[in-house]
Amino acid sequence: MDIALSNILLAIDDGNTTSFAQQKALDLAHKFRANLTVLLVGDEQSDFSDTIKFLRDFTSGKNIELTTLVVHGDFNAAVEAKERTADYDILVVGTSCTKSRLFKSPMCYDLATSITCPMLLVKKSSAESRFGSLLLPLSKSPETRQKVKYAVSIAQKFNSTIHILLLSKTNTKYEVETVELFARQTERYLAERGIKFTVSESFGENIASATEAYSRKVKADIVFVTVEPKYAYLGKDRHVKQWIKNGHISMMTIPIQEY
Repeated sequence: MDIALSNILLAIDDGNTTSFAQQKALDLAHKFRANLTVLLVGDEQSDFSDTIKFLRDFTSGKNIELTTLVVHGDFNAAVEAKERTADYDILVVGTSCTKSRLFKSPMCYDLATSITCPMLLVKKSSAESRFGSLLLPLSKSPETRQKVKYAVSIAQKFNSTIHILLLSKTNTKYEVETVELFARQTERYLAERGIKFTVSESFGENIASATEAYSRKVKADIVFVTVEPKYAYLGKDRHVKQWIKNGHISMMTIPIQEY
């Protein structure tokens, strides 16, 4: 069953990517005819009146049910608390929450590994695009396939091209064959649904660097990655932390589901 993004949470502050994250969420809400909840996080001096007016004007007559909520306090804490109040299908945020704290993970990595729904982290460099080019990395982990349905659902709504990238840190026969098996399964799944796609590979290279380089080559609007729950085990998602902190491409982080 494909994914329906029918309940969207947009969390924004007064950072410089707020308008880009806002547009991404509105695009998704319009295509999926979703309910859109907007959490505006700031301090006592923050004025979100113009933002709220724009959101109301945009959603009026577009079959989007809009709810806005202004909260004062810590961004991550406010978003985590709100995300727990309903079954959101996706959280959309800008990059203002990615500022590093000394000796700690990037803030949006902490957020991505704490919430239960996927998170679309909007980066400024790919913010003005409209989901036309989607990058789907596949690795040897069985959980890598959990990203596929999210990419397909968005591709179907936006007539996107999905660029499959096969990844492995080594060139061992087992790893390469495993990734290639997952790729064949994914190709069939996309072909059955009429999704445009390409396939490339990068074996024996740094995963984060290879993904970032290929995302530029195909001019990807979004890269799909899976994330472990917070503290699942150390070092597992080191490359994901790199992407969140230093990457230039917007990404959708998808919490791994245990079956």
